[in-house]
Amino acid sequence: TTPAASRSFCATTPVSSSLKLMQTRLKLHVLYATVQGKL
Repeated sequence: TTPAASRSFCATTPVSSSLKLMQTRLKLHVLYATVQGKL
């Protein structure tokens, strides 16, 4: 059971990290657009 658990963990970790990266990019994009709109 341990190899399967570690395998699923390795499979899900990059997905969550990429989702966090996408969320961060989206926040930065919205913030940049807001600043551009104020200028």
